[in-house]
Amino acid sequence: AVKGTGSTANTGSGAGKLSTGCYWKASNYMERPGNYEYTDRNSSGFSALSGGTFNDQSDYRFVTEWAYFWTVTQDSGTNGIRYGIKNDYNGPRRRSDAKNLGSSVRCVRDAE
Repeated sequence: AVKGTGSTANTGSGAGKLSTGCYWKASNYMERPGNYEYTDRNSSGFSALSGGTFNDQSDYRFVTEWAYFWTVTQDSGTNGIRYGIKNDYNGPRRRSDAKNLGSSVRCVRDAE
């Protein structure tokens, strides 16, 4: 199991708009990263690929189901905030998780 509080909050809809059409576990739900019939895929240009997480036991987990991205926000001395996009969820999920978990990093700049 993944460490951390595991608290999640749906922060939007149309996770398929944030993801590419490859490497995701299949899903029958529309507008989800794993639905390969969804035609508005990656319309945001974010191009999220599923990559899962790397835990402190040196295991890769959820490789075809989740794309996790760290933020600069700290939740505590041991936890940080990351967002997850899941193959069959309708939007990104905000999570407070242990900083020793491996996640992707995406550099973005503020809109001008």
